Amino acid sequence: MKKLNVGCGLDIRKGWFNLDNHKTNGANVVFDLNDIYKGAKMPFKDNTFDYILISSVLHVFTNPVPILNELVRVCKKGGEIEIKTPLSNVNFSIYGKRGYTQGMLRGYASGMRDYNPKKHRGNLLKIVKAEYYTNSKRGLARFITRLLNKLPYSIVERTILMHLILLRVNMKYKKLY
Repeated sequence: MKKLNVGCGLDIRKGWFNLDNHKTNGANVVFDLNDIYKGAKMPFKDNTFDYILISSVLHVFTNPVPILNELVRVCKKGGEIEIKTPLSNVNFSIYGKRGYTQGMLRGYASGMRDYNPKKHRGNLLKIVKAEYYTNSKRGLARFITRLLNKLPYSIVERTILMHLILLRVNMKYKKLY
């Protein structure tokens, strides 16, 4: 099973391809995700990986769609892409602009139906998991997180509760074809 850890930083995983924009922390693949916006592709063939993890990376980009498209390109049919990221309404991108929200990440899977319309009908991606979480050890933060996971995301993103604690979102997609 081939696994890719995108933007690995200090999270070097044995048996994985650990991709980062420098080798300083031990990444075995060096690639700057900013180059995707200039037309570059990650140094992998199409349909290479069974599992892709991108954790605490996407929130620094104001438009993560080109990066997501590149992850889909290198993911195998039946493979999974897991995204763990802070919600942008509490975290600004490095460019000082508000980035995406969980709604954008949910909508991304729906928009993928047009990814290759000549070959396939229906969505290319299926959402396998979508949940909020917090790193806080406080009981109130954990209670609020459990409450938010029971509500539709459209309500959660409009509520003040999400501003009380540092929320993160975990989205997992499965590539259907």
